[in-house]
Amino acid sequence: MTDTETIRQRVEKLLRQAADREGTPEGATFRDKAFELMARYSIEQSQLRGDTGADSHRVGEFTVHHRGSYSDLQSRLLTHLASVLHCRAVVFRSPGRSTVDRTVVFGRRHHLDRVEVLHTALSLHLVSGATAAVTTAPGDGGHATRRRRRSWMLGFIASVTERLRTVEDSHTGDFARDGQPGEVVLLDDAALADRAMRDRFPFLRRDRRRIGALDPDSYREGVAAGERTDLGQARVAGARALPGPGGAG
Repeated sequence: MTDTETIRQRVEKLLRQAADREGTPEGATFRDKAFELMARYSIEQSQLRGDTGADSHRVGEFTVHHRGSYSDLQSRLLTHLASVLHCRAVVFRSPGRSTVDRTVVFGRRHHLDRVEVLHTALSLHLVSGATAAVTTAPGDGGHATRRRRRSWMLGFIASVTERLRTVEDSHTGDFARDGQPGEVVLLDDAALADRAMRDRFPFLRRDRRRIGALDPDSYREGVAAGERTDLGQARVAGARALPGPGGAG
């Protein structure tokens, strides 16, 4: 088993333990440990893959097949995380429907790992948090409940990704490599991801679907929940913390 597989298994175990104790101090502690480990791995891999020759342009990809309710918002969370973490994503909607079938993410491997692990952790809370926060009131039709839950999720995504953007911006310098400042390294990483995406899917079109009407109160509750969510901003081994932000447009 490689070091990468070992780390990923440890992170996944910690995140499962955090999910089992969601909303408790113990859950936050497990999530902190997971993000500390992930941050250390990400920054170290960025340095180790300082990348010369063919490796300097190597880009990977992974695909998430969305299942269950609110697949479009699960995909939205993923695309926002990808954008902030210097990756690019392509969304495939189900034919003739508003649901999303799958999302394909492109990027350097150490960035992809962060996107995948963060999405796994946050997507669990995205749906379960909205379901717990927005219950069906007497006389409230199913459509109204769904609209309020979607509003909560959109607020959560906006809040979490804005917090992550702030953290990422503050740690850009950690990715400095071979005499290049971190900002240049990360811009190059994003450009490589964009090129790989367009090579693979040359006829992309921008999705112009509208979000739809929001419930302001539910949106604000989602924002507040995102502000309370532990993003693992703990200091680690001289590298300081987890890089990772993006806006929810």
